[in-house]
Amino acid sequence: MGSGRGGLGAALRRRLGRGQVEDEGPDEVAAEAEELITNPWDFYPELQPLRQTAKAKDWRAVRARLAEIDDPGDRARIGSLLTTSLGIEEMLTAAVEENPEDTDALALLAGRTLVLGWEIRGGGYGSTVSEAQAEAFHEHVERADAMLLDVTARDPANIDAGVGRIIAARALSMGGNEVERRYRQLAEHHPHVLTAQFQALQGLLPKWGGEWKGALFFAVECARAAPPGSPNAALIADYHLEKWLSLPSEDKWNYIQGHAVRVELVAAAERSVLHRDYRPGLNWVETHNLFAKALAFADEDKKAALLFDRLEGRMSGVWTSPTSYVKFRRLTSEAAAEA
Repeated sequence: MGSGRGGLGAALRRRLGRGQVEDEGPDEVAAEAEELITNPWDFYPELQPLRQTAKAKDWRAVRARLAEIDDPGDRARIGSLLTTSLGIEEMLTAAVEENPEDTDALALLAGRTLVLGWEIRGGGYGSTVSEAQAEAFHEHVERADAMLLDVTARDPANIDAGVGRIIAARALSMGGNEVERRYRQLAEHHPHVLTAQFQALQGLLPKWGGEWKGALFFAVECARAAPPGSPNAALIADYHLEKWLSLPSEDKWNYIQGHAVRVELVAAAERSVLHRDYRPGLNWVETHNLFAKALAFADEDKKAALLFDRLEGRMSGVWTSPTSYVKFRRLTSEAAAEA
C-alpha cells in the first residue's frame, strides 16, 4: 500500500519538519500556484447562468433555476454557494418583503445572515474574538436561527433551512446532541446530503465541544449508510485531517500514516470517489481535494496523484495555500511515477 515508509512519506515528514512544503518553493511553483482555480463558482461551469442571475439580483430567475435541480445534494451545495455571494442579501430581503410566504427566499436570507455573522467573528479560536465581534456574531446567528425555525415550521423539507439550522446550533454552542438532532430532522426528508453532514461533523468535533469518538462514529455511519459510489465517505477523510491538524507536530505523521488510518482512508476513497459507480455531483471538487490531501499525507501516492490529475488545478479551501497544493501535487506525482 502506497510507496512505503521509506518513500514519499519519509521525505514529506523530513521536509515538513523544516517547513519547506508549506512555506518555500522555487519560482516555478509559485507561478504554477497562480494558475490554480480557487473560486468554488468556477469549479462548476454549469452553474454560471445561476451565478449571473444572482449577480443581477433577479430572484425570480434564481428561484426558477433552483427549481430545476432535482438532486438534494446538488441543491444543498448550490444553496451554500449562494449564501456566500456578495450583496445577495439585498435581493433576498426584497423577495421576502414582497412575499413573506416565500420560504426559499427566507431560508437563503437566513443562510446569508449566518455567513455575515461568521465574517464578523472571523475563523480563529474564541480567544481571538473580541467582545464586540462576539456580540455581533451572536446577534446575527440568533436572528438567522429564528428565521430558520420559521421556515422549517412551514416547510419541514426545506433543505437550505435544514443545513442552516445545523450551522446555527454549532455557532450557538448548543452541543453535539442538538447538532445531531437537527441533522436527523433534515435526514428524514433528505438522507445522505453531504453538505449537511459536513456541517454536522464540524459540530461534533472537540473544538466545538464534541468528542473524537462520537465524530468518527458519525462519519463512519454516514459513509456506510450511503450507497456505494456516493461521495459521503469523504467525511472520513475530513475527520482524519481534522484529527491530524489537532495533534502536536511530532505526532501528526505517525497518526495519519499509521496502518489503521491508512486502511480506513483507502477504503473510504474506494467506496466513494474511486468507486466504479461514482458519479460527480456539485461537490466533487471538494471531495477530491479532501481525499487528495488525506491520501498524500497518508503516503498513498498513486491514489492521491490520480485525484490531483482529475482536479486539473481546482483547489478547495482544505489547503492552507496554493503553494502547498502545488507542492503536494508534484510530490505525489513524482513518487507515483517512481513506484
